[in-house]
Amino acid sequence: MKKNFETKFTGWSFIVAALLLWGGWALSPHHIGEYIKASDFTAIGEDVWYWIWMYRVHIFGWVTMAIALFALVSVIGRKPYRVVILPGAGMVIIGTFTLAIAAAYYYNFGAWGVGKTAGMSPDEVQGFMHDILFTNQYVTCFYRFG
Repeated sequence: MKKNFETKFTGWSFIVAALLLWGGWALSPHHIGEYIKASDFTAIGEDVWYWIWMYRVHIFGWVTMAIALFALVSVIGRKPYRVVILPGAGMVIIGTFTLAIAAAYYYNFGAWGVGKTAGMSPDEVQGFMHDILFTNQYVTCFYRFG
């Protein structure tokens, strides 16, 4: 393989994406599971701004991964193999952006929920959780699809 701007950009894009994606996840003080639970807001609230920044880093890792995949396809997607490469890469890129959207939801609702549930009684928090249940279920589907 030739070492030129295209291949260097592609390689470094994958490295940066991996560092952002895994670094943001590994350094996050709290990980939301498959669904947002009431206990997540308490854990996030312990250091909400640090949690927000680590989630931003993680989300940008997903976006950078899609950029890296686009770059890879532009380098290797030549005849006669592009008929196989393009559909496969398209599905992976769509899945990557789907995961970025789902992560952005958890980031937004996690940070918003900390402020929204502050000072609520346990019964009020359960009512709040019931109100966001539909959206919570919907975004869980995004994660599974991604």
